[in-house]
This record gives sequence, C-alpha cells and structure tokens, in this order.
Amino acid sequence: LLLNFKKLNTYYSKWELQFNSYQKLVKDSHLTLLEYALCYALSIEEIDKVLVGVVSENQLREIIIASTKNHNTLDSHPIYDINLLNPSLWK
Repeated sequence: LLLNFKKLNTYYSKWELQFNSYQKLVKDSHLTLLEYALCYALSIEEIDKVLVGVVSENQLREIIIASTKNHNTLDSHPIYDINLLNPSLWK
C-alpha cells in the first residue's frame, strides 16, 4: 500500500488496474499513501489500535503525524483476489 506500484516486479502487473484505482482514491483524498492507509484502518470502528513496524526514527515520526489526520470520511477500496490479499502467496 505504501510502495510505488510502478517499481514492483512484473508479478504484480496483473493488478495494475486495482493499484491505479487505489492511487487515484488516495490522490483525491489529498493524503499521502501512508496517511490514507493508516487513517483508513483507524476509521474502522471495530479497530482500536494499529500495529506498525518502523526502521528509523524518522519513519516513526511520519507515522505519528499521519495518525493525527482526519480519518472520518475515507472510502474503502475493496479487493477480493486472495492472491493479492495474502502476502504468503506473493512471489
């Protein structure tokens, strides 16, 4: 959700339409990919907390700032293909 989809290996090209649609949704929201992904998860009433990993102090700061954005009116982007949803199936 946070990577530039154009830089992924060709295995993921079969989902280019989904990736492009998601990026347009994010762009229209005026949020970054990180802000959208985090805020969408936080907008779900049944989710109390979101677990994230970081590799640097700067990344942690970005995540903290992103979590403060308004996340009340974000649209979902449903994907039903199990081969994309389940990372253990990725190549």
